[in-house]
Amino acid sequence: MENKKISVIIPVYNVEKYLSRCLDSIINQTYKNLEIICIDDGSTDTSAQILKEYAQKDSRIKIITQQNSGQGTARNKGIDAALGEYILFVDSDDSLPLSACQKLLDKITYHDADFLFFDANIYDTIHNFVVTNKDFMKIYELEDKVNQNTVFSYKDIKDYIFHNFFPWNKIYKTSFLKSKNIKFDEELTIEDVIFHIKCFLLADKISYSTDCLYNYTMFHPTSVTERFKNNIECLDIIPVAVSVEKFLRSNGLYAEVEKQFLKWKINTFLNYYSNIKRNKSLRILFRKKIQNEFKKLIKQYDKDYVCKLITEDLKPSYDKVMTNRLIYYIKSKINII
Repeated sequence: MENKKISVIIPVYNVEKYLSRCLDSIINQTYKNLEIICIDDGSTDTSAQILKEYAQKDSRIKIITQQNSGQGTARNKGIDAALGEYILFVDSDDSLPLSACQKLLDKITYHDADFLFFDANIYDTIHNFVVTNKDFMKIYELEDKVNQNTVFSYKDIKDYIFHNFFPWNKIYKTSFLKSKNIKFDEELTIEDVIFHIKCFLLADKISYSTDCLYNYTMFHPTSVTERFKNNIECLDIIPVAVSVEKFLRSNGLYAEVEKQFLKWKINTFLNYYSNIKRNKSLRILFRKKIQNEFKKLIKQYDKDYVCKLITEDLKPSYDKVMTNRLIYYIKSKINII
């Protein structure tokens, strides 16, 4: 096999507690032909100093600094700077098994895929346990449609397109990302959805591995998921959905994946709403916004069709969103909602 270079892109922001573990797992990979691009997103802790110390020891580490602009901007700068044939995104609070890069390179080059996605170990730092295998294909019941010995396109896994938006459990051919001009959203805090959608729908050849080749840390205090529960940033999911629909329509793909897109949009709005627990003013504002979105959908389609797309666990949230405003107000005052 040719000695192809992998560009490992790591956005870094205030992760002094986790950063050394992340960097150690990468510089000690069994596969050595790496460039390690670290983008310091305006860290105010000791993360920048840790990066400098590692860069002095390992010439493969390149440091890019920017004012705090978010992960989207950081990852895009990493893509622009990447010289490797393949790109692997690693979050700075996560780590890689030491043989990950070698195994990923073997698999993606064997299939000559535009990108390959793989399973991960999930570490819950609050409850202190490990989910040893997040088997994405089993979760979405796709193991009978594709397997790790084949290549496929979105046409084979339409029900999977609007899931698993993480960029960290995939390795990408650099020429694919750059030729298709696939970038992360830099304006919105939910930056990875449009990136994921473009990758899946524009790729000719996708592959998959059941190997757990990433160690993901979840639910530490700075996690994005936790912040969204009480942060105005959750409102970004609405323009994200607009951006996705615009891309689908402009590329003639909307009709082909319309049902899957609508199901994702509806259930994602409701999931975000149900997760806003403590910020009542945000909950009311978000409710009003998605209620308007649902009214548009009901007008465009019909209520029965919209309701059929809602998962059972989120139907109570839909009822709360669509309840008459006065009734909602009265119920909220007596703590029914």
